Amino acid sequence: MSNVYIPNYRREVENSTWSSRKSIFKLIKERLGAKSLKDITPKDCFDFRSWLLSSEAGYSQSFASIVYGIFRQVLDTAVDLDYLLRNPSRVKKATRAIAKGPHTINYWTLEEFKEVVSKCYLGDIEGALAYVMFNLYYFTGLRVSEGLALWWSDINLHDGYIRVNHTLTNSIDPDKKRKNYTKTMSSMRTIDIPNDLVKLLKWWKQVQYDNLPQNGNDHYVLSATDRPLHRSSVNNTINRYAKLAGVHHIQARELRTSHVCLLINKYNVDILAVSQRLGHAKPTTTLQYYSELWRGRNRTVADQMNGAMGHIDHPDHSLVNFTGNQFVKV
Repeated sequence: MSNVYIPNYRREVENSTWSSRKSIFKLIKERLGAKSLKDITPKDCFDFRSWLLSSEAGYSQSFASIVYGIFRQVLDTAVDLDYLLRNPSRVKKATRAIAKGPHTINYWTLEEFKEVVSKCYLGDIEGALAYVMFNLYYFTGLRVSEGLALWWSDINLHDGYIRVNHTLTNSIDPDKKRKNYTKTMSSMRTIDIPNDLVKLLKWWKQVQYDNLPQNGNDHYVLSATDRPLHRSSVNNTINRYAKLAGVHHIQARELRTSHVCLLINKYNVDILAVSQRLGHAKPTTTLQYYSELWRGRNRTVADQMNGAMGHIDHPDHSLVNFTGNQFVKV
């Protein structure tokens, strides 16, 4: 693994992906590194799987699923390269993949969102940046890395739209953080934005130019220093203001989920429009991740059926010539 799989994996993925995965490879080596590939048995795989799910390990089922999945991929590669004849984690039912576990969708309703942003003081840079950040994510559905990568040249404040063409990585070098591509090809998109957000961004742009250092020919939208923020800054800001507002915590990426909920349950937007706004290749992808949010539409459907029957005139006697013995007069 150390000599073949990891070096190749590191070359093929982004630095941000490698940074999030290297601890997993370290964990796998700590648990099974003493064994050579050919000595790993289905029982070893079973024991590793069981340990990942145990209270001793203390991992969530979702994280355990990721670790065990990478472990199986390593063994698959060993088979492909003829280091092994078969993958010991795939020959027995007991060594099957770990399910990701129950998927819970967290989001802020519009009322909760308004409660949170009401705590932002617009008289200083920190509060103003937080207010702009919340509104930008909540009313566009941008991924966290897409929002952090925005330059002012990506936003057309005259016609009211954002061009999403870049993403931000976790590279230590700030000059290498902004990449000229997105998560997928379909993520390269244009997002129309409401007039309220246009006005807010115009105001924030002026605040930046009047009060903050400006370097180079273009500038990050979500920045107080003209350097890109780290994604942890978004989570920290959410935690700070959610606590002030007494509103439940959500993760930064769940502002995107909140946007989807707003479109579906507040504005009755169809699935195709939601999918295009999120940058999904097809509507089925949107349904895969957010189908639970459509459950809120059940009440709307039920309400629309109210009064469907109207008034019915019934006869004053039975029209059926019934000769059975179970007739009961009402």
